[in-house]
Amino acid sequence: DPEGAESDLRLAVIRTRGGQYVGESKDQFQSRLKQRAFMVKWLQYLEGRRLYQEGDRLWKKRQASRGLALMLAAEKRYRATLKQMIDFDPRWELEWTQLQANIKLLKGAKITPEKISKEEIQSIALGPFKDGLASGGLKR
Repeated sequence: DPEGAESDLRLAVIRTRGGQYVGESKDQFQSRLKQRAFMVKWLQYLEGRRLYQEGDRLWKKRQASRGLALMLAAEKRYRATLKQMIDFDPRWELEWTQLQANIKLLKGAKITPEKISKEEIQSIALGPFKDGLASGGLKR
């Protein structure tokens, strides 16, 4: 189940936090840091995807300004994951292309994004994880 997998990923990021362990070589430590960085990028992608889907849903419900605001927030998260995700998950590029097309369409229609607080955007991005295992406290 996708929520269970995301929960496990969030837990793995939390557990890989910290300095070098006793007995851990420098190479092992660097490898763990790289793995953690990739997991954080994956979480950013999932959060961006959640924002994009909610923005798209709102746009189709005639709430274009709010939908655009969420899509712009999603765009930031997608852009942050570009290098890691473009070769790793083929959905990323398809979603990115569609997100860019939607933003261009809404901006072309002179839609002004609604002002949404950072807290509300983060809450939407985290979805079912807003009450725990949030990536908001993780160093990105």
